[in-house]
Amino acid sequence: MNRTLAWIVIVLLGLMPSAAPAALNITVDVSGVSGEELDNVMLLLSIEQQKSYPELGEGRLRRLHAKAPQEIEQALLPFGYYRVTVESELDEADDGWRASYHIDPGPPLPIGKLELLVNGEASEDPAFQQLMDNAPLQVGDSLNHSVYEGLKRDLQRLAEERGYFQATLTRHAVHVDLAAYEASVELELQSGPRYRFGPVSISGDLLVDEELVRRFIPFTEGEYYSAGKLMQLQDALGGSDYFSRIDIKAEREAAQGLQIPITLGLVMNMRTRYQYGLGYGTDTGARGSIGMERRYVNRKGHRFNAKLGVSEIKDTLSANYIIPRKNPATDRAIVRSEYSRDRTEDIDSTALLLGAGFEQARGRWHRSYFFNFQQEKFTIGTQSGDAQLLMPVLAWSRLSTNDVLNTVRGNRIMLQLRGASEEVVSNTSMAQLHLSGKLIHSVGDGRFLLRSEVGTSWAPDFEKLPPSVRFFAGGDTSVRGYSYKSLGPQDSEGNVIGGRHLFSASAEYEHRLGEKWSGALFLDTGNAFADADYEGGLEQGAGVGLRRRLPIGWLRIDIAQAITHEDKPWRLHINLGPDL
Repeated sequence: MNRTLAWIVIVLLGLMPSAAPAALNITVDVSGVSGEELDNVMLLLSIEQQKSYPELGEGRLRRLHAKAPQEIEQALLPFGYYRVTVESELDEADDGWRASYHIDPGPPLPIGKLELLVNGEASEDPAFQQLMDNAPLQVGDSLNHSVYEGLKRDLQRLAEERGYFQATLTRHAVHVDLAAYEASVELELQSGPRYRFGPVSISGDLLVDEELVRRFIPFTEGEYYSAGKLMQLQDALGGSDYFSRIDIKAEREAAQGLQIPITLGLVMNMRTRYQYGLGYGTDTGARGSIGMERRYVNRKGHRFNAKLGVSEIKDTLSANYIIPRKNPATDRAIVRSEYSRDRTEDIDSTALLLGAGFEQARGRWHRSYFFNFQQEKFTIGTQSGDAQLLMPVLAWSRLSTNDVLNTVRGNRIMLQLRGASEEVVSNTSMAQLHLSGKLIHSVGDGRFLLRSEVGTSWAPDFEKLPPSVRFFAGGDTSVRGYSYKSLGPQDSEGNVIGGRHLFSASAEYEHRLGEKWSGALFLDTGNAFADADYEGGLEQGAGVGLRRRLPIGWLRIDIAQAITHEDKPWRLHINLGPDL
């Protein structure tokens, strides 16, 4: 009985979990290399990768340390280092083990001979000539295997994008001569023939004419194939807002000779879209809007939209009828109308605008040409009138940015020219130029934001001009520290009545405080003027701000002081929207 009990105790003790050995405390120090080379060394160094393993004992630690120099040599080969020496030490201290590796990478292996060849039709293709001329491998450069592999991929990618679907790398090798200590690189592409676009077939339950869809296609049958042209078509159709789904396929298996058929599958978007909005800004006060858009009114792709906007200082009701032109992706004709009512401390005006014109997009530039007829009844300070203006309006704008909502670098410029003549319908004559721009540039954890606005007018009877064509300064996007449209020439009773000329400028620095927060310091200056000599001087505002990144742009909260005002008052500014 006692013997049986003893065996049971032994078996139970054998089944009990034993205490896990304590993990060794290991520090790995590597010196002599940095950047990508260091990253690759640490990635391939077994002692670094296994140092936290609980099962790692002293014996295995010493074996890992012994093979570390060989691993370091292998890690540096892709960067062209073939004469690497490593001084290694493994020491045990009271606080654990320390493995040290000092690396002397030696001289990088130079490229002594380089053969980069493109044969076949691609040899006459400017895109390949440019790639070869700017190849990142040249005689005398240090051999870098990742750069070599990248050049191979670039050649194959370009061949695919340009329609050389039979292209092959007939030679691709790197030869290393350690005695002469130089490398020779051979890279040869046989492109084969270049394919062309075949016929385009369109499928889907279309509610617009197929002819309209075909006007979006940026290539013709028989034109050389380009993947970029297919991307351009994808973007154009997506930007039209006619379609909720766009599938474009190059049917290479169905090629007829060297022509590849293109299939275009489309699903229509919902015909009508409604939009609602609520907001607040210190310029406008509380505001709200409701809008409706008919994405396609008829089979010709005409569009219609209408919007009602209401705020504490301005109400608008607008409607636009849009007709796509020959290239519907970039050109359109517009008939528009707008009723507005402005109410500020010094202004009360009611305006009706009817206009017709064209809009065009050419690269990053957007151009518009309109004839607007505007009837505006107004009171501004002690002046009042009923203006009637037939104005040709020419406008150019350019936007360049990495991200419209969260800009790291970008710029925007806008120029507008407009005028009217008593000889043609209008009851007064005027001509006006208005130019504005903004630049954003990031440095480290911050951004610099610079903006400026200038305007000038010619008007023999300035008092007949309505407020909508006069210049004012002050407000969230002008000179902060001053209220909206509070800067400009004044009448005899001190009412701001606007000016013929305008100048404003702003310099701001934002510093990132976290993933979504930033702090800002800014200085603004500007004013509107009655005369070109800028009589009255520039007003200035300065302050601090807090920024919060939101899905629709940035929420900007600024506290600004009107530093050139006699009383130097402070003012809160709140604004919401994209950077540019």
